[in-house]
Amino acid sequence: MKKNLFIPLVMLVLFGFASCSSSGEDEDLSLGNYAMKVTINGEVYEMNNALGTKKASNSINTNYPNDKFIYLQGTLLPKEVNMWINREHLVAGKTIEINRESVDNDTYIKYIDLLDDDLQVTVSGSITITLVDNDKKVVKGTFELDVENYDSPGVIAHRLRDGSFAYTFE
Repeated sequence: MKKNLFIPLVMLVLFGFASCSSSGEDEDLSLGNYAMKVTINGEVYEMNNALGTKKASNSINTNYPNDKFIYLQGTLLPKEVNMWINREHLVAGKTIEINRESVDNDTYIKYIDLLDDDLQVTVSGSITITLVDNDKKVVKGTFELDVENYDSPGVIAHRLRDGSFAYTFE
């Protein structure tokens, strides 16, 4: 009798474990607590968009229409990082180099420090797309950026390093 109960019990346990999904399956799509994390001049910032969510925002910049770009905004006032990523660049493994001439042309990153009395100008940087899931509408990647102040050309005023992002988008 014990033998007859043991085999079905073992089978039930095995089927139970087999039907559970691995937590690793969705691990790459996990957004974490913040949409963006970056080290700015040696200090770590964890940010979400201006509304406090991990969703891509709607751009009001006519140079970056929503049908051609996704707008990723990380805000922790007085600091803000804005990225407009060309939808054609939403390919895992793609790295996009950014420079002064990138503004209003293609994928671009802009850093704003509201405590700085000067305007910030993007000098150089890059964005690497690490994951795109078009079904779940998730994009993840990394970035870095060097910024100078408008009135002090040639002097890097802000260094953004170890940047990462994970957003949902439409």
